[in-house]
Amino acid sequence: MDLGNFVRVYNLKMKNNLSKGLRLNAIEEYFSEELGHDIDFKGDSDKCLSYIVETIRTDEENGEEILESLYNILTETFSNLDPNYIYELETDFTEENILDYLKRNFKKTNNFGPFDFILDGEISYDNVKQTISCRLSFEEFHIDLITNNRINSAQKGRINITFDLMRKKFISSNASYEKVHNSLYNLITASGKIILRKFYVLKRESAMKNRNFTDYSSITLLAIKLLYETIPSMGYNVTLESILFTNLNATKVQGMKMKGTDLLSAEEVVQRIHLGDKVQSMKITLEKIEKKQGREFLFQTQFTIDFRGKLAFIFLDQNLNEGKKLDICVSLYESIFALIYDDKTVEDASKLIQNKLPKPKSIDKIIKEIKNEVLDLLTKKEDLITVEKYFLEKYPTTFSADQ
Repeated sequence: MDLGNFVRVYNLKMKNNLSKGLRLNAIEEYFSEELGHDIDFKGDSDKCLSYIVETIRTDEENGEEILESLYNILTETFSNLDPNYIYELETDFTEENILDYLKRNFKKTNNFGPFDFILDGEISYDNVKQTISCRLSFEEFHIDLITNNRINSAQKGRINITFDLMRKKFISSNASYEKVHNSLYNLITASGKIILRKFYVLKRESAMKNRNFTDYSSITLLAIKLLYETIPSMGYNVTLESILFTNLNATKVQGMKMKGTDLLSAEEVVQRIHLGDKVQSMKITLEKIEKKQGREFLFQTQFTIDFRGKLAFIFLDQNLNEGKKLDICVSLYESIFALIYDDKTVEDASKLIQNKLPKPKSIDKIIKEIKNEVLDLLTKKEDLITVEKYFLEKYPTTFSADQ
């Protein structure tokens, strides 16, 4: 690849502000790991390009190879979204078996359907927590529908995987492209020696006891229990940033996404809960005061819990420590699983709604209360008649049933 074509592709890719920072971080990582250069572009794409051009000019012997590697980084699929999918893990493999499995299957390129997978970096192993993690590079190819052969590259990217043997979980993350998660799931389970069980919350809804004896959606009850009790019990302050409702029985508005501050006290949200709407996803912010080396600091992160499809925790913070993120995801996964099969979830969450989120008054009821309060302040008959007439003319539909 010549420098002119590289610059053209570089400028094109850096136009996307949502992924520019991720691409710059990946290029910094390449210079550090492959060339031993300690460089921080501080989010400046022009500075990055100048550094690349200077590197190519001073290292002509390896210039073409460097450009090729940087081109591959530029054309990877980048996204600010970081979905984390968690699966129940069943296997007789020990830590050593998992390590051997990853080396045998991904040390060299593993061709599986339209995808290629290969290890990207070292495999990390925590013998205390019994977790084995690694990052894989992937490339997807277009398939000729007639010959079933690969034609050309469709997209590239990276995906992280973790085997948590202590908690019997498998996690795939850091790739916004769901198809690559599914393909890797099929590859890992193909031998039958590693079983991964997907968790669909909406499909398990029917298992919730007493769900047919309440007007509230059972998934909404589960969400309320999470927000008011489960997450606070983990030591976090939680803020609901946005929430997506659906109600297929509604005649007009069947779906609604709401954003704002202090959403749980917003009348529109409370109204949707009492109408029996089902929570499909919710974005939350977690905060917690933590100590490190004797000093206190505020830990904060924001992510979406998506109940649609297989359960996903979608993070926006790319710099969040992987171990911390893993602990949050697994803890919430296990809590959601437990709440579905807890006999008291529906009853307890219904009480929470009644006590903390009472049904909002209708506008008609509020207007009638205002009218009665005004009338109580009046003593003259003509004033009483004037006020009565005003409310009847201003709000005829509110008082028509009283006539």
